[in-house]
Amino acid sequence: MAGAEVARTALLGLLAGHTEGGEVYVGGASRVAAAFDAVTQVSEVLRVLEQQYVVVTLLRDVIDRGLNVAIGTETGIETLAECAVVVAPYEVNGEPAGTIGVLGPTRMNYPQAIATVAVVSRRLGQSLTEG
Repeated sequence: MAGAEVARTALLGLLAGHTEGGEVYVGGASRVAAAFDAVTQVSEVLRVLEQQYVVVTLLRDVIDRGLNVAIGTETGIETLAECAVVVAPYEVNGEPAGTIGVLGPTRMNYPQAIATVAVVSRRLGQSLTEG
């Protein structure tokens, strides 16, 4: 349920207008840290995640390639070679509005991550469209 709480917090932030202007919501850093064995690796991954431009570029690149999953070196970022990204775009009033994504270790449960990101994306788009 912790993943659902992170998604809920992100959605509330979006609805409150905290993500306008290309900002990125990043949550669950402690969960990311728990997924890796090496402290140095965790530090490097978190350092990448703190760079909004890098995160936005990564998400756009994955979506532009028509993918919803990028594993390891497919992310295009060497530091994330042991990570995977699962993304889904969302729309507001039928227009592209943003992207929901999950970053985790390459051994993540892909079917669950893909399904979760798809549901959050769809519900976010519906919620923002409805008001």
